[in-house]
Amino acid sequence: MNKKGMTRRGFIGGLGTAALTGAGLTLGLGLKNANALPAPDAWDREVDVVVAGTGLAGLCAAIEAASGGAKTLLLDAFAVVGGNTALSTGWFNAANSPIQQKLGIKDSVEEFYKDSMQISEDRRDPDLTKVVAEQSSEAIQWLMDQGVNFRDVAEPAMGSPKPRAIQAEGYGKKVVETLSSVGKQKGVEIVTRARVLSLYRKMENGANRVVGAEADMNGKKVRIGARAVVIATGGFMHNKKLVDRFLPQWSKSLVIGTPANVGDGLIMADVEGADAVNLDRALVTPTLEVKTKTYLTSGALSGGAILVNENGKRFTNELQGYTEVSMEMLEQEKVYEIMVEEVHPKVKEFIDKGIVKRADNAEELAQKIGADPATLKQTIESFNQATESKTKDSFGRTVFREKLEPPFYFMQVLPVLLLTLGGLKIGTDARVLDMRDNAVLQGLYSAGEVTGGYIDYGYRTGDSLMFCTVLGKIAGKNAAEETKA
Repeated sequence: MNKKGMTRRGFIGGLGTAALTGAGLTLGLGLKNANALPAPDAWDREVDVVVAGTGLAGLCAAIEAASGGAKTLLLDAFAVVGGNTALSTGWFNAANSPIQQKLGIKDSVEEFYKDSMQISEDRRDPDLTKVVAEQSSEAIQWLMDQGVNFRDVAEPAMGSPKPRAIQAEGYGKKVVETLSSVGKQKGVEIVTRARVLSLYRKMENGANRVVGAEADMNGKKVRIGARAVVIATGGFMHNKKLVDRFLPQWSKSLVIGTPANVGDGLIMADVEGADAVNLDRALVTPTLEVKTKTYLTSGALSGGAILVNENGKRFTNELQGYTEVSMEMLEQEKVYEIMVEEVHPKVKEFIDKGIVKRADNAEELAQKIGADPATLKQTIESFNQATESKTKDSFGRTVFREKLEPPFYFMQVLPVLLLTLGGLKIGTDARVLDMRDNAVLQGLYSAGEVTGGYIDYGYRTGDSLMFCTVLGKIAGKNAAEETKA
């Protein structure tokens, strides 16, 4: 899929295992009881489609599967529905969406595709990128048809030359609530505290196919027969052993996100012989408040916030990319995010909770962060001049919005591991693939952060939720078709 990321060859070789057909991650790195299981003689229960994971990808897959006439069971290892989506600020990065059209913003599928490939230096999977470009507008309309509401605002996401980032009202939490309700109305059964452990398979018409899944439901193993399974279990940022193995540079970083993201889907599919790509890629976001460990979306940076070090100086282009900015932060003694209320709607929430501090002028701001007043004042003035297009930004930043004018708000920040970006290799039909790009098991699909190939390089605000929606819908639709075969 790309030439530079870690593929399954590194995945297997790095673990010291001999076989290319499986085993990989089961050697003490995750689910000790993840095994390739033959179909049992009898099932504890039977459905048409099992979807593992209730984040956006899983919810979209379940709704589409049910809409296609499949009896669908949606499971989640955590106690509540929503995965990382429920914790997100609800940004989607789309081409020519209904919101952009309403605002008179001209865009095209071709431009979106070109920009997506360019920002990744052509390291994104071109086929997946094309599918997202072609279907992102339709996917936003689909979400709106399900009852998801969007603000009438489109912004240039971090790294995007056009205003393509749109935000769901009520953030990710409201998106999850809306889609969960729709799923239930369509007959989807949603069960939490149900951790999918393994897949069942059998030989059928000369090919191995998935025929069900084993789940731990409140301490009891339940064998579930199904004609198709969709893996949407998220990344592995909460699996310390996997992070140490594939992302050692971030092994000591703080981690946010749902604690159920421990790599279950990756491990299960690996047992079956699935390929994996770019497991050494992660999204580390720069804006976690130091004392409360509260995450402020990096959308505030896109809106006009800046980062300064202990001397009151900027040290980077804040919009060059989350991980790149985070790496440069590690070279500073302290880092502060300076903003005004208008840079992002969530700032008001941080003000009300006392997470950010206030300064009525630049001198007071300098005193509170321990910087030289003249230096900090010059930093703010220079940035404002670039914002007004009077000068070019000295760090190459080209996207601006709000000027930094009193009152100022600020907080000390540090990088935090937000997402693991690599994962299972999938086709444009969302099938899980092996090293030869063949379906690893007939009837096995995957979508969302457990997969790789799209968000791995050049991540922009809204890329993940858009990818989850498009591929989640594809996975669910194809899973339903599988039940008719």
